[in-house]
Amino acid sequence: MKYKYQSRVKNCACSTLYVRVPLSKMGNLCLVFVVIISIVFPVLGQAGLRTGYYSASCPNAESIVRSAVQAEFNKDPTIAAGLIRLHFHDCFVQGCDGSVLISGNSAERNAVTNTGLRGFGVIDDAKAQLEASCPGIVSCADILALAARDAVDLGHIQLARQIADSLVIDYTTSQKQEMQIQA
Repeated sequence: MKYKYQSRVKNCACSTLYVRVPLSKMGNLCLVFVVIISIVFPVLGQAGLRTGYYSASCPNAESIVRSAVQAEFNKDPTIAAGLIRLHFHDCFVQGCDGSVLISGNSAERNAVTNTGLRGFGVIDDAKAQLEASCPGIVSCADILALAARDAVDLGHIQLARQIADSLVIDYTTSQKQEMQIQA
């Protein structure tokens, strides 16, 4: 019988105990693990932020964040990447909790790994507008998530336009080259 691996079990009454797991049982264990994970994670994810989450408590929340991101994106299209990176760094340490937005001497925002993060102004602007519209309703973590979502959308549109423009330029350039060859 073939075995996938041998592992040494410590803290046993005997000096050394090796546990051998047959390949067929490893496959079964992996299958059970995958099934459990696929059932549990979708259920856990349903309680999170979704489109329209604030529609009853702060109906303009998503449009306010979108307008703050759009205004900055119009000035600096590279802010889209900055907001996505900011959201990633927020989620990386202990979950998407907005802790990267907190400033202070020993705050996550000042960690070496977070050097060069940008987009804080966009989040601050959106938070100020949201507090004026519906105070204490929308969390900073949700503002950051909404801003990153909008940044992906705006960045995708910008990238699509750039690709389309380059295709048009390539097409017209190739047409001109063909005309020169034919002449």
